[in-house]
Amino acid sequence: MTDEQRGASAYWTPVVAAIGLFCILNLLWVLPSLELYNKFPHSIGVYLPTSLLCLVFLWRAGRNGLLTRNEAGLCLQGWTPWRRLLALGTTLFLGLGGYFTLQPPPEAPSASATAQRSSADATDVAAPTDSSPTPSAAALEKKPTWGEYCFWFVFLLSATITELLVFGSIGFCLPEKFLRTRGWGAFPAAVAAALFAAITFGLYHFTHEPRWWPYAIIPLVPVMLINLTVFAVTRNFWLTMLVHNSFAAVGFTQEQWTESLKESPSISMQVSTYLNPDDPSLAYIVAAFIVPFLALHIVEARAFRTKTAK
Repeated sequence: MTDEQRGASAYWTPVVAAIGLFCILNLLWVLPSLELYNKFPHSIGVYLPTSLLCLVFLWRAGRNGLLTRNEAGLCLQGWTPWRRLLALGTTLFLGLGGYFTLQPPPEAPSASATAQRSSADATDVAAPTDSSPTPSAAALEKKPTWGEYCFWFVFLLSATITELLVFGSIGFCLPEKFLRTRGWGAFPAAVAAALFAAITFGLYHFTHEPRWWPYAIIPLVPVMLINLTVFAVTRNFWLTMLVHNSFAAVGFTQEQWTESLKESPSISMQVSTYLNPDDPSLAYIVAAFIVPFLALHIVEARAFRTKTAK
């Protein structure tokens, strides 16, 4: 069966199923009424099954000739020197550059300063001047360390590989190929597929807790467009994953800094939470990355036909 003879469902059923499962599972883990986050690890309950489903679809797409190895970003052609340099330069710009240009969060008044002002207002007496820095000011001066950025880089690997499988391998590659088989040129097909994948990626973040909603459209949609541009140019899944993860780690490092100013910072944004030997969360997160990482190598080696992309 030729590409032109394949029905639209062959391309779009995996797209809807992968994105739908990802959103539904993530939403279930966020609903406070279910409290699934206290019963089962999020990375095992959301990232792992979603990534494995995407790998099943990718396997079928390769075996059925729906995608070639090059179209899926799994071809040796993607490792040519100029592609490696492009991806490395983008990674350094977004990751290293992003870390060194982190901006201090807006200063939040400390509890003691607020109480002092309230007392002064009540007695009409000026509060004494304290030259020592307030806790929030001290936090503003304490920029997250490079080690903390590296921790978030590792922490986010399971999320990154899942997001790229959902919105890259399935959400971008299949719509792009579908449009090309319907007569679209390579460039307009890639642009349309990238816009679809980037917008759905942004909307997916509304299934997270409300703290992440302000980021759903800006900057996450443009960031995914950058990632998909790197993918479309290099046709290298692994280099694109490096770019995506390096910038995601910047966002989490910034959020950690913001949380440090709060009187009751979220324990999920504290590195020390995951370094507790009695807490297995980090082990689950690493496992949710290693399993699809290894499985994708099997798909790359066994699922795709040897023919080259058109």
